[in-house]
Amino acid sequence: PTFRPDLVEAVDLIEEIARIYGYNQIEESSIKGEVTQGRKNRSQLVTDIAKDVLTACGLNEVITFSLVKPEDLDLINLSEDDERREFISLQNPLTEEQSILRTTLMPSILEVVARNLNRQVNQLGIFEIASVYYPKQFSPDQLALEVPQLVGAITGYPSFSGDNIVVEDGGFFKLKGIIENLFDRLAIKRQYIAAEAAGFHPGRTAAIVSGELILGVIGEAHPSVLENYKIAKRVCVFELNFANIIAKAKLDRFYNSLPKFPSISRDLAVVVKESVSSADLMAVLTHVGGELLEEVKLFDLYRGKNIPEGAKSLAYSLVYRVKDRTLTDEEVNEVHNRIVESLKEKFGAELRQ
Repeated sequence: PTFRPDLVEAVDLIEEIARIYGYNQIEESSIKGEVTQGRKNRSQLVTDIAKDVLTACGLNEVITFSLVKPEDLDLINLSEDDERREFISLQNPLTEEQSILRTTLMPSILEVVARNLNRQVNQLGIFEIASVYYPKQFSPDQLALEVPQLVGAITGYPSFSGDNIVVEDGGFFKLKGIIENLFDRLAIKRQYIAAEAAGFHPGRTAAIVSGELILGVIGEAHPSVLENYKIAKRVCVFELNFANIIAKAKLDRFYNSLPKFPSISRDLAVVVKESVSSADLMAVLTHVGGELLEEVKLFDLYRGKNIPEGAKSLAYSLVYRVKDRTLTDEEVNEVHNRIVESLKEKFGAELRQ
């Protein structure tokens, strides 16, 4: 009835029935409920671990606005058909600078970099874990699709290239090392594949994948993007899908007993074409080495004197060991020679003298 605007849903009618029937006639019962221990969920635990690792590696956490302006997407050179241009606009924005919900964190992080560089902070490392928002295509009444992302940037950190020559590259390998620490802490297997991405420098960008899942992109910001932000230094950026990281993270820890038998270590340095990636070589090393090969590490990358033009030298440390006995030199030599032959056959690799 029109004179009862307080009746909205079923529970309102149920309450009326109870009132008319009489609360005193309803049998008393004690309150029941399951007692649970308050604790953080998986997403919160992974977020805390990520923040701890990134902070311990020297990055500072920043918090930026979720509302940005449409022109920010032009500043990072997004193509017209990029899905990140499908943004949600506010009906009543307070300012044009905060009129849409962001679909990428990259403009926000570059703006922080530019602001700090303008204030003479010449060495900088920052990160942010926040959500980006996409419109749902099913119904306009539904809330936005909210996807957590992890983005970070670093600049002003030099690298060393041959004979301890300092090269100002923005700190790409430092940033990659930080990301490696994060993935190791979360026990995520990953692979780096050369790729191109909007806003990133072609030829200096890699996609990070885990199986069939794309975790994100890491690389150097495109020079034209840096020019848009009036940044004169080289800046390295990573942008990760944090939802995929949460899905792939392993929080449980399993331990093995210390080895009872000694290992045998061998170094292997090969010269290959520039187009051959270390990941491809590692895949062959691991496959051919089989159960005898316990560990493989890349410890040197060299270009220059005595290396042909268009080629590079990659040096690996190989550790051989089995759990039930001590390996003989003959067993290790056999496997090691098979590895060398496989690398020659698949990649035309030559042993570096």
